[in-house]
Amino acid sequence: MKTNTLDFDAQALREKILDLAMRGKLVPQDPNDEPASELMKNNDLKSSDEKPHDIPDSWEWVVLGSGVKFINGRAYKKVELLEDNSLTPVLRVGNLFTNSSWYYSNLNLDSDKYIDNGDLIYAWSASFGPRIWDGGHVIYHYHIWKLILDQAIDKNYLYYFLLDKRNVIGETDLHGSTMKHITKTNIEHLSFPLPPLSEQSRIAAKIAQLFALLRKVESSIQQYANLKDLLKSKLLDLAMRGKLVDQDPNDEPANVLLDKIKAEKDQLVKEKKIKSLPEITD
Repeated sequence: MKTNTLDFDAQALREKILDLAMRGKLVPQDPNDEPASELMKNNDLKSSDEKPHDIPDSWEWVVLGSGVKFINGRAYKKVELLEDNSLTPVLRVGNLFTNSSWYYSNLNLDSDKYIDNGDLIYAWSASFGPRIWDGGHVIYHYHIWKLILDQAIDKNYLYYFLLDKRNVIGETDLHGSTMKHITKTNIEHLSFPLPPLSEQSRIAAKIAQLFALLRKVESSIQQYANLKDLLKSKLLDLAMRGKLVDQDPNDEPANVLLDKIKAEKDQLVKEKKIKSLPEITD
């Protein structure tokens, strides 16, 4: 139970970091940065009418789909999913989370149906979430989007925006969600807080740094818990072997105690207060 509490605290800290980041409160603004309004002019980004929270003056609320293309993978027939691992792997949603079983394909597809290392993708069915892919050249399934970004948007900054499920579906795993999928229309119309490009990079770097520290803390907590369990087991073992405390020569030996117990038992049996019991052995 204690471990779950520690895990909960770590998750709450991650959410707080992401929340501060998207409000412009994680790193300071630099007055020398080109404001986001200039990025909008140069890249045809559309302003969003929805403004979920306050942001710095140098930022702008934009419609996410005006700066990001969400490209679906391909839906496959069963006969197209092969087990020959010499072919091109087919990335399914389960492979991103819990499923280690892969299928392969010999199809020759358009280039936008493949992903490579460094591509930002998003799983939108059953299990949600973004990933910066690092698993090599693969075909991706229909339930995954490949994201093509406008040059005004930093890939890592967008990754962290999408990582916070509150930005996408309004809820977190901690509070539960009944949604089973996210539509492309919904995600394209999300309001996206756009900082100056240089600040986007600084924010992403700061989040990565803080998340790395959190992982170290979690690892240390787990190591401490494991050590505590090991020490507890060792102490009990030593205690039962008579090696935890020094023996006192003035202590009454155990065999004398056993003789007293036997005598008392015999007397109780003789007085018919108890029935005869098995012999007490060493």
